[in-house]
Amino acid sequence: MIQRLTSSQLRFQLALALVLMLVAAGGCGKGADTPEPASETDERHDAIAWFDGSPDAAFALAKSERKPVFLYWGADWCPPCQYLKNKVFTRPEFVEKSKDFVTVYLDADMKSAQYLGDKFGISGYPTAIILSPDGEEVMRMPSSIPVQEYAVALDSAMQRMRPVETVLTEVMEAGPANADATDLNILAFYSWIDDRKFELKDEERAATFKRLYQETPDELMLEKSRFLALYLEALIEQSSDGEKSPLTDEERAKVNAALMALLDDERLVGNNLGLLSGSRKTVELLHPEDSPDRRALMAQWVEAAQRVENDETLPIHDRLDAIDPQIQLAEGEAAIYAELQDHVRERIAWAGAAVTDEGELQAVLFSMASLLASSGLEDEAGVLVTQMMDEATAPYYFMMWMGSREKKDGNPEEALLWFRKSYQNSPVAHFRWGLIYLRNLVELAPEDEMSIETESLDVLAQLLTFDGAFAGDSYGLLGLLESDYRSWNEDGTHNESLDSRLRAPGLRALSGRGRRLGPRALRGLSCRGGDRARLISTGCRNTVDSVRSTAN
Repeated sequence: MIQRLTSSQLRFQLALALVLMLVAAGGCGKGADTPEPASETDERHDAIAWFDGSPDAAFALAKSERKPVFLYWGADWCPPCQYLKNKVFTRPEFVEKSKDFVTVYLDADMKSAQYLGDKFGISGYPTAIILSPDGEEVMRMPSSIPVQEYAVALDSAMQRMRPVETVLTEVMEAGPANADATDLNILAFYSWIDDRKFELKDEERAATFKRLYQETPDELMLEKSRFLALYLEALIEQSSDGEKSPLTDEERAKVNAALMALLDDERLVGNNLGLLSGSRKTVELLHPEDSPDRRALMAQWVEAAQRVENDETLPIHDRLDAIDPQIQLAEGEAAIYAELQDHVRERIAWAGAAVTDEGELQAVLFSMASLLASSGLEDEAGVLVTQMMDEATAPYYFMMWMGSREKKDGNPEEALLWFRKSYQNSPVAHFRWGLIYLRNLVELAPEDEMSIETESLDVLAQLLTFDGAFAGDSYGLLGLLESDYRSWNEDGTHNESLDSRLRAPGLRALSGRGRRLGPRALRGLSCRGGDRARLISTGCRNTVDSVRSTAN
């Protein structure tokens, strides 16, 4: 009879093998309690005076000078990070505003960054956090709002310098109608989905944003529109859990009227692009059946999306993303859908010619490929990515995208070639892309035990060169890999392979260290689900979610 390895045995062996490889390699630099300084970031944005030193030194300076901290977390491969870096952080008004802060730039792929990500509760890319001079978190900034509103939100955070939990409690106790406008601005522009330290449950979220929307004074149109968008998002989350419609007919009519007014206002639409992208789900929430009101809302939505698409003041990827809600609403309308496909091709050609910067291309190429795929032109999306990826900042990100596409199309060999190429071409955080490759190797070629053994040792050896191996996304990915190994060896067939490769002399002597690397649940992620509308609305491309999407 073949005996199975238990979860704890497998994680225990995996952890000990990593420790043993570390010892054999003579260690890997500084320990977890001594992270590398943030100055390891290779590329800075010269217009902003990013602090040149460790985060601890930055907070010490902030405390001594009584200045708040602006902490930015991102990565070169992350499309929306490139938007922030190239389209927001370079704007003169933002650069001027940044002088009021100690600005800290954390590249998530640099050594020890994941420990810092854990410390600040970061789960998505990009994340921008405002902290008080004493290091207390005050605000998490959204990434998909106009730069002028970004500056207003920064001002609001600087005026209050209180945790958002405190602001929310005080506003709800006093009543939104009686709250200070600055506090309402903070709550309206807070990036709720990116905060894993303070997260409202679904029912609480819907009730909170409903009250904020209903009771915020009408003259605060911008804040009220943001609360409406948050309320609708919470309602959609609730209804996706299989619950009955949370709205009465009367409530549905009122929300529909407010939404129609929002879509008719260019400024309000510009500050709620996430809402704009979720057209189909919102329409179905408010109008489950065909009706004149449903058709009127759809027409208003398309008109608003077309205004955004044609707004020459907006970044290219925002204008491209505005085509997606039009595609969603055209589903089932064959003639309109065909016209939109031709339109998508025209806009893709325009965008490709308009982009000249490799950083901007990293953001725009993702939008181009996703738009082609969502409009039923997946083959053309693959051709486009293959032709243009080498011109972007991080081609290996799009190699992973190609692997996901081939996997979805039922081509495991081609998919693995792309996943491995992504791993081989990644210049930093090599193991991250290696773990993605390894997870897919175990799933798509489970019979190739030799390759799984060889590649496992190679990837895990890479892991040990990275100080943040057992923190944040890195450890989350390792946990997912452990789960894959368990599934692969569910019947015990690969006990010998796992046992012989992951065990080594001296296990008992190192068992104490191994246990400290024990299981930890993968915590809340800011990119939930895999639909394009959700990804756009959150402004997040989380690597762990990318891994999940390749496995589904």
